[in-house]
Amino acid sequence: MTLRILLADDHPLTRAGLAHWLQAHSRGRLQVHASVASTDALLEALHGGGADLLICDYYLPGGSQADGLALLAQLRQAFARLPVLVLTALSEACALGGILASGAAGLVNKRAPLAELLKATLQVANGRRYVCRHSQAILAERYLAPSHWPNEGRCVLSERETEVMALARAGLTIPQMAARLGRSAKAIAVQRRNAFDKLGLRAEALIYHGPEATGGSRCAG
Repeated sequence: MTLRILLADDHPLTRAGLAHWLQAHSRGRLQVHASVASTDALLEALHGGGADLLICDYYLPGGSQADGLALLAQLRQAFARLPVLVLTALSEACALGGILASGAAGLVNKRAPLAELLKATLQVANGRRYVCRHSQAILAERYLAPSHWPNEGRCVLSERETEVMALARAGLTIPQMAARLGRSAKAIAVQRRNAFDKLGLRAEALIYHGPEATGGSRCAG
């Protein structure tokens, strides 16, 4: 059976190149039946039906709809059964985990070999998650196990743990957080440790990051 792919990317050469390569190397298993350049065109194409799988650039400007995590959440709500494979240049573990938490079935870095994109496409089409080797290496530096990768994109912390992690991500030390929140340093340390355990973060994980490191995305606590 030939799988019908909807390809979404705002660069015409990228769309044409990926479509040609996937179809030429998939032995008839894949067909790019449509390609679009904006979120508006993407949603219109999806409502028209016919796609078995979506390959989508994480950043998809040029439309009135939001892109990134907001678009992924919208796709999960409106097209829950459609597998989505995301292409991205992001290299921050928290942002990559957020993409997985938003319902993406596959994640491939734009620097990955084309052969790996083909492998990812076929695996996602068969109902299995795929994360490229480049992204896996980044995620492994921050999280204890693959099951923890999406945790920072989900609300799994208590209110106090969320407050502590928000300040930790802003670069505050435990004494500074204690002074800001009016708690003891011991309580802050316990809440931080509990948050680390729930999120599956390695003890040496770097918590502080700015918007420039995640492409504007944020880890939710």
